[in-house]
Amino acid sequence: MDLEQGAGVYPLTAEGSGNAFIQKTDSAGDFVWAKGIIDSCTIISPLTVATNSDRSILLGGYYYGCDSVDVDPDPINSFYLEADSATGRMFLIKLDENGVFNWGLEHKGASCKSAIFDKSGNIYLVGIFEGELDRNPDPNVQDLITSNGRDFFIEKLDSSGNQIWIKVIQGPGLTDANCITLNNKGEVVVAGHIEQSVNFNPGGAAMIAIPDAIFNGYVFTLDTSGNSKDVFLIQGTSRSRIVDLEIDEHNNLYMVGWYKGTDIDFDPGPAVWPLVANASGGYFVMKTDETGFPDWVRPYDHPLNSIDFRAVNLSLDEKNTTYVSGWLANNEVYLEPNNPNGPVLHNNGSLAMFQAAHDSSGTVVWAKDYQGNSVAVSRKIIAKGNNLYTFGAFTNSIELGTTGPFTLNEPGGNCFLM
Repeated sequence: MDLEQGAGVYPLTAEGSGNAFIQKTDSAGDFVWAKGIIDSCTIISPLTVATNSDRSILLGGYYYGCDSVDVDPDPINSFYLEADSATGRMFLIKLDENGVFNWGLEHKGASCKSAIFDKSGNIYLVGIFEGELDRNPDPNVQDLITSNGRDFFIEKLDSSGNQIWIKVIQGPGLTDANCITLNNKGEVVVAGHIEQSVNFNPGGAAMIAIPDAIFNGYVFTLDTSGNSKDVFLIQGTSRSRIVDLEIDEHNNLYMVGWYKGTDIDFDPGPAVWPLVANASGGYFVMKTDETGFPDWVRPYDHPLNSIDFRAVNLSLDEKNTTYVSGWLANNEVYLEPNNPNGPVLHNNGSLAMFQAAHDSSGTVVWAKDYQGNSVAVSRKIIAKGNNLYTFGAFTNSIELGTTGPFTLNEPGGNCFLM
């Protein structure tokens, strides 16, 4: 692949079926540098990236199908993480602002879903595992635990990658986590979904969350020492999942996810906040206080299939405008299902990308779909200043113009940043 957008060429060639890369551009989108994690593994898949105030970079994900993997992107130097061909492993690496390798670590049996820096440069991450997890990233020490299906863990590292603590949350069924962030108290907030009853405070006074449906979305809070503080669920016998979460300066929570069915209760207390929509499935955007009490909930009507499970993400700007991005797998999405004149997004191919903005009261300000001739998806949206940055993928071509035509044409599968 060529990562230089202009007349120059910066090629990277994968050795396995899929390798990882990270790229830096300037504020105008012009190429600065790119680095590849290139090895003969079957898959090296990046799932999360984060930056610190000193411009250092985290890149995390998973790999499998090899005996070891070199995670130092420098073509001269090497830093190998252990692997085995049968078991996937989580990786997390830290680079400086120029893409120079600092350190790397792995956990056997795991995948890194999301990672974030705190103000002191410490690192918090959430990962999932199936089968056997080695909780200690030290290759000379084993601390094994076996999952009950799929479970998750939260881990804190110092700026040098040394483990400070790790907390494992297990349930009898699917116990999943999708994202991690910090509130203004420095507390750790994780969101995902659970399939059966889960104790979110293992080793202490029980903190049991019991879903009503096949699975329900949850928000879980811990203090900076890893002690469980609180958990709440989206209730109801219909399925729900939280896929992304951000927190404003007042510790209000902004969440985006999906639902399937009409029996949804967004209030975690004894009161009921029902799904008010002529919809049996789709996405939702919601704002709550830090205890989970809703301020507003906005459902999108969009019939779901399996490809929609990780279809949306969000970002806040300084005015707490909520920007949502994802993709459409069916013909139309109704952003205001009870309003016959409300905004409607369309899909003309297999998958179409969309963006929408909600003001601080949850009202839809604008929405737009982006069409490709086959597949067009968004993976991440970031609001910064007066700008929106979106990273995604497409096949063959995609129309990204907002005020006029701006078409990218490239055969096969490609990624884009706009």
